[in-house]
Amino acid sequence: WFAPEVEHYACMVGKLERAGKFGEADKLIKTVPMAPTTNVLRVRLRACRLHSNVEVGKRTARKLSSSNRLMLQTM
Repeated sequence: WFAPEVEHYACMVGKLERAGKFGEADKLIKTVPMAPTTNVLRVRLRACRLHSNVEVGKRTARKLSSSNRLMLQTM
């Protein structure tokens, strides 16, 4: 066995969302023992564009924006 890294979760979230399974991807994101990284949020945003999921896209864009601001503040 191995402990999944954030990249593994990002890959699974991406696969679920590209398949249009946003609900299942949400469940996975909520069970992950770490906060979603900007990479996960970018993957989600691309999937929202692919499936025209405006609501999830707006929420994700806000999270991504606040995450980027937080990173800039810590520099």
